[in-house]
Amino acid sequence: MSRREKIMLKLALIGKDISHSQSPKIYQEILNKKHQYDLLDYQNNADIPLLEDLFKVYDGINITAPYKKKFLPELTRNESKVEGVNVIKKVGDGFIGTNTDYLACEEILTELEDKHSFENILILGDGVMANLLKVLLEHKSINYSQFSRRAQNLHLIESEILPDKKTLIINACAREYQFHIQSNARYVFWDLNYKLEHNAQFVRAQDSLYIDGIGLLVLQAKYALSFWNF
Repeated sequence: MSRREKIMLKLALIGKDISHSQSPKIYQEILNKKHQYDLLDYQNNADIPLLEDLFKVYDGINITAPYKKKFLPELTRNESKVEGVNVIKKVGDGFIGTNTDYLACEEILTELEDKHSFENILILGDGVMANLLKVLLEHKSINYSQFSRRAQNLHLIESEILPDKKTLIINACAREYQFHIQSNARYVFWDLNYKLEHNAQFVRAQDSLYIDGIGLLVLQAKYALSFWNF
């Protein structure tokens, strides 16, 4: 019996500096099939193999920052509602991509909206995930404000957290960003990153609700398995 037959299913995550990734653990917990999940860490875009070569080894591919737009020219069909894709499968001789982050964010945001009825939504960041959130919120006709280091307006967040408005802050910044905005008003802080203790402790110290991004990771993995039909 070949090594591939023994493993049955081979998956991989492509990204940069992803040794911290919880994806292998999550897929181990939710996937009932025998499988292998590899972390393919590339420092440069040019070093990443073509999809044709990757799918000679793997049955399904996940993509994370900063490479969610890398494979767009190689796709036969893009089913994503946003520009970047984070999941790819091979069908026949072609490759289909989608974005399960969008689906997972939509589900979580709907649950949060139903529970809290936010009047004020603030997006932190201006990368792929921030743009995904903008598309999602605009699709749902929900108003929002955006702040980022590039726009040099993060210092204005404090004035936007108002005691008379239910506020949701969505952190779509990179992992190295540490939230440190003081506020006397309570808010809900949804961190798209996971296991960032500084952010969690800071938000809770202000008597506000912190939502870790691990739930998003689990949900997008479940959507990915459905997309792959595994």
